[in-house]
Amino acid sequence: MKVWYTIWRLFLFQPWTILLMLMLDVCAWLTYSALAFVPKLAFDALLGKEPAVLHIYIVAGVLALVELSRIFFQFWDNTFWNIVDYTTRSLLQRNLLQRILELPAMRAIP
Repeated sequence: MKVWYTIWRLFLFQPWTILLMLMLDVCAWLTYSALAFVPKLAFDALLGKEPAVLHIYIVAGVLALVELSRIFFQFWDNTFWNIVDYTTRSLLQRNLLQRILELPAMRAIP
């Protein structure tokens, strides 16, 4: 069996879980990208370059909110990854053992 076909069959086994995991990965990546703008906001607020009133506590709150959302996304992504990983491993091990035992001239090990 080809690798791409095996991956496709595993995807079809749990499509919603894998799509949800992909969505969580994208959201976690976006929170990493949002972290790049927080130092710019902080330094603009400290240097007075920002025309709007932006207090340093607001910048700290934004930083805390972004970090909490990143932790949330990574926690659920890791949870779903464990589900997919264990299910995939057990399916592959079961199918591999079944194929080995079906081969001619092989006998089951007690």
